[in-house]
Amino acid sequence: MADVTSVVDVVVTTVAQRSVGAGFGGLVHLLGRRRKPSDGGTDAERAQAAARFLHAVIDYRTTLTVLAGVRATLSGVFITVPLLVRQINRIPHLTTEVTDAYAAFYTVGSASVLAEADSVLVSLDRASEVFHASSRRERGRRVNEALADLDAAIEKLVAVVRVDRRFKPIEGAAPEHRAPGV
Repeated sequence: MADVTSVVDVVVTTVAQRSVGAGFGGLVHLLGRRRKPSDGGTDAERAQAAARFLHAVIDYRTTLTVLAGVRATLSGVFITVPLLVRQINRIPHLTTEVTDAYAAFYTVGSASVLAEADSVLVSLDRASEVFHASSRRERGRRVNEALADLDAAIEKLVAVVRVDRRFKPIEGAAPEHRAPGV
């Protein structure tokens, strides 16, 4: 007889694979082929698009963290299972939100910022694939490693957005992320 943990693990993996199985890599490839380098939209439009994209990516990252970290136990079944179900039900919405935010960002973003946004999407896609491909026992560790790469990509994107918007760099930022003349 299957225990609660293995049943929940099968359900989480199956539903999540169907929800996110397509990944974000195809979107980067599709839009990347048709992109003509330009300066993008106004400063306000670029700032709003960047904030929306980062918010969507961080929401998705948080959901992956919860799904990878929470284990259904018999004693906590009334708490963990509803939490997992809510997070699984959020995945299609979050996927749409990330895709829409990237499309808006793609429309107004500058070429240098879009290159970093592409790397964020690739890292997010890799984290999703690692979540689906790993077994229950190694999922937490492997997903955390993939999320560390995603965090580094987000950090680079924020630095490039700051340079694009002519903000002073954060203390300790790499020289390549500094605005000209700073």
